[in-house]
This record gives sequence, structure tokens and C-alpha cells, in this order.
Amino acid sequence: AAAAAAAPGGRFRPRDGRALLVDRLVWLTAALQLEDEVLFLAVSVFDRFLAHSALDPNLLLQVAVASCLIALKFVDIRGGMTEVDTLLTACSDAWGLRREDILSMELRVLKALNFDVRRPTVDSFLGRYAGANKCNAAHESLARYLAELALLHTEEF
Repeated sequence: AAAAAAAPGGRFRPRDGRALLVDRLVWLTAALQLEDEVLFLAVSVFDRFLAHSALDPNLLLQVAVASCLIALKFVDIRGGMTEVDTLLTACSDAWGLRREDILSMELRVLKALNFDVRRPTVDSFLGRYAGANKCNAAHESLARYLAELALLHTEEF
């Protein structure tokens, strides 16, 4: 409940776009103290779903939260349902999303992706590269910070 009180915004407005949705995913994963891998996988699932599906813009926040839920279940298989319940409660409290709607959207996203959830993300490589380059903790934190900032970037180079 304390995390929900500090949630960005209120209701999502479709014109706010992808960057705001990713920002809300960043807030959600940070507020619930989820692993970085959950964030990067959630954004990957979100982007892949939107690339393959026509959708009412008013449902984009549900897609983002459902993507986070999918990523959480995929990454944290040892954590049980506690974090899943916490995530659903936080989204309900913060943005007025109904649990049933999130779970329904989760199934829709999984079907659209043909249940192909896992794809390599930047998080998959950061630890390995940091170890190979003998990075200290500050360098690895900076790399993670830059990777998180890059999630907001959508323009091609």
C-alpha cells in the first residue's frame, strides 16, 4: 500500500505513449524490489506483443502490467505466489486495474506470443560482460543504469 501511494500518475492516457508505460514498469519493479531481469523481460514481452497485435489504446496499461506479471512468473519461479499477489494488489491500488482484467490480458499476451516468453535481453549479458571485463560494482551499476535508460529509447540509429 505504501508503494502504491507513490505510484506515478493515476489513470493512463493512451497519448502518453510507450515511454510512460515503460516508466511505470520501472516504478513497479523498483517498488516491489523485483530483479532487473523482470523489468527487461517485461519490456521485451510488451514490445513483442504490440508489434504483433492491434489493440485498443485504452488497454495498453493492462498489457504493460500483464507483461510484468508474465516476466515475474518466468524469472522468479522459486518465489511462489507472494510477489504475484503483491504485484496485482499494487496495480489495483495504484492505477485502478482489476485483477481479473490483468489476468485476462496475461492470457491474451501469452497466446499472441504463442507462449514464447523468453528472449535474450540486455540483462542476460550484463553480468557476463561485467565479469569478463573485470568491472567493479560502480561500473556494473552504471551499465545497468544506462541499460535501463535505453529502455525508453525507441528511435532507430
